[in-house]
Order: sequence, then C-alpha cells, then structure tokens
Amino acid sequence: MKNFYYFKNVKTLILSLMFVSLIFVGTQLNTAFAEPTWANKQIAEWKEKGMISEKAKGFQKPYEDITRAEFMSLVNRMNGYTTKSAKVKKYTDVKESDWFYDEVAIALEENYISGVSDNQISPNGFLTREQAMAIISKISGKKTDHSSYQKANDFADVSTWARDGVSTCIKEGFISGNDGKINPKGKLSRAAAIVILNRLLTDDRAFTLKGEYNLDGQLVNSITVNSNDITVVSAKTKEDLTISASCLGNVTLDNITVNKKMFVHGAPNGVTLNNSKVKSKLELVNPNGDSTVITKGKTQIESTKFKNGAKVINNTDNPKSFGKLVISNDMPQSQKASFEGTFSAVTNNLDKANMYVDGEINLIQLNKNLTVSGNVKIKNINTLKNVEMSAVDAKGKTLVVYPETKALVLNENEFEQFTQGL
Repeated sequence: MKNFYYFKNVKTLILSLMFVSLIFVGTQLNTAFAEPTWANKQIAEWKEKGMISEKAKGFQKPYEDITRAEFMSLVNRMNGYTTKSAKVKKYTDVKESDWFYDEVAIALEENYISGVSDNQISPNGFLTREQAMAIISKISGKKTDHSSYQKANDFADVSTWARDGVSTCIKEGFISGNDGKINPKGKLSRAAAIVILNRLLTDDRAFTLKGEYNLDGQLVNSITVNSNDITVVSAKTKEDLTISASCLGNVTLDNITVNKKMFVHGAPNGVTLNNSKVKSKLELVNPNGDSTVITKGKTQIESTKFKNGAKVINNTDNPKSFGKLVISNDMPQSQKASFEGTFSAVTNNLDKANMYVDGEINLIQLNKNLTVSGNVKIKNINTLKNVEMSAVDAKGKTLVVYPETKALVLNENEFEQFTQGL
C-alpha cells in the first residue's frame, strides 16, 4: 500500500511538471512568434481615414511584404487620385475582375508606375525598396537629386534607373536607411510602406546617413537626426527638431529655424547650431547627462532647460544666445550642468545642483542650493530665503558664497576673490 501511494504521488508530480513545462513552452513560443507592433498606431490611423483599401486583404498581415498593387492602392488614396487610364488594358496580368484593376489604372494615369515589360506590370510582385523610392520621388514633386544615393554604404547596389529617385528620397529625408545602408533590392513590409508614405504626407523629415542635406529653405513639419556626422542646411520647421539617442554627435544645423521645441536625446560629441533659431525651448534630455550643444554666428534660442546634465558652449558674441537657462528640478543630482563662454542668466531650481563654468555668467538666480566649480566670474547672485550657493576649487576646498557675498570670481586652483559686487 505504501508503494502504491508513493508511485501515485510521483505520477502526480510528473504530470504537474509536464503541465507547467507546456505552459512555459507555450509562453515562449507566443513570445518568439509575436507579431511586431511598432507601426500599429500609424496603421490604425490610415484605416480610420479610409486610406487602406478594404479589397486589399493583404493588409490583414501588415508586417509581411507589400505587393506593387497594394502600394499603388496606398498612394492613390493618400493623394486622392481617382482618374483611370485605358492603358491598363494592355497588361495581360491585370484583369477587370482583379481587386487592383482600378488601382493600376489610376497609377498609370498619374504616371508614377510603369510596366516590367511591354505587357506586364507585375501587380502581385513584391515591391523593392528602390522601386518604392522611385515612386515616392515622383509623387513628392521635389527637385530631382542625382548624387545623394552615394551617401549609402551599399550605393553600388542601386539600379541605374533608380538612382535619381533614391537620391531624391535620401536628400529630402523621406528614406533614412539603417546602419549606413538602404538595402535597395530588399522588400518592404506593408507597415514600413505606410510609415514611409505617412512621412511624405505629414512632411516629417529624418536623416540617418552621414553627409550634408540642403533643404533649400523649405518649410517642413519636423526634422529628426538619427545619426552622427550629419549637417542639415537651410530649413524651417512647423513643429519640433529632435536629435535622437542614437546620434553620437558631430551634427551641424546651419540656418535652421525651429518654430517649436528642440530635443537633444544624444550628441555627446556635440550638435552645433550656426545662424539658427529655436523659437520655443531647447530641452536637454539625454539620460546619460553628456549631451553637448554649441551656438555659433547669430544663433538665438528662446530658452534652454537642463532636464538632464549637459554642456552648453556659447561661441557667439551674444550672452543671450541660449536664452533663459534653467536647471530643472528633475535633473538628476548626480549629473552636472556645464557652461563654456559668456551667459546672461541661469536659474537653478534643483536642490544641491552641480554646475561647472568655464567663463562668465551675468546673473545666477538661486531658487535652490547650488555648488559651482571651474573658472568662473559671476557678476550678480539673487536668491530666495534660506538658499545657499557654494564654490569648490580643484583642491576640494568649499566656501559658502551666498548669502556671504553677492558675486564670485573663482579660479580652479584657488578662490581668487569674493566681493560684495564686481
């Protein structure tokens, strides 16, 4: 009897373990084969606007490769094209009973598509990236560029007939590439096609390939810089400009006007604004606390906010180039706000903030306790009650500056001077 219960319990244990294992394996399989979601929001918006044909059943699987006919259907709806061409009748692989018959007829009328032979247009063939770029270039109405395809490391793979279209898309920031490549012969998913076309629709520009991009004074919706060693010249944005976290720096914005905010998520090696304007706020939001922003020429920023540590360098002759500088109360105390050059005013809202200065600040507004180090001349210090400002030299010597004094001259090696007014 004892052995019976023993084996019964062992059997129960084994079955339980098998059940748990099946649940675990099932969970792992579901995770491994889970469909991507990165474009779901954009896809939903296009469906809601009626920009995805209900006849095109392939869009039920948005992350699979898009066909030429499906891409035509997106382009036609996006641009409101409706006029049909009789030329469709010459293509033997397009029948009136096909869901895409009208889509091909419309595309032919708008002259953004052509056949793969005299009597075939390959509607069910998968669209390549260079084919998509050639179409986008045609419908964008932008001036044709002839050489920007050479910015891609795999430019030799671009078909001769596609080079102008690919170049125009790269130059205008419609196609950004990845890891220095554009994969021209690669296929395009339905989701990626929608995202790229939406960028054209909303006029949002993104730059990833190294090189210079001259937008010839265009008014665009927004600009995103995704990589280092990029220069963007002559543009205005309706919305924001973003330096993404993947950008290491060595970025120049030359004669750029940002009508709203500029966000810096990366750029430890520096982003330079030359003769540019930020009409709202520059927000320094790199969680690593090592972004660097440089102003040159006649650059003017309305205000600058340190939400994370960063370094700002004023290479202009205008102390107000960075506008109103604020150390935010949500900047991590472990990070440092660094300043190089001459600045009009800095407000500190972070308790026990650390500030390094190599230069001059006309006014420090102390709303919270602050420690300053570096080679700095501060002409005036204003404060709320019960708030202190300390200075630290390179030897680690600390002295409370305010409320004892109203100004400061500090050399890294020693305290040179504390006075009631400079």
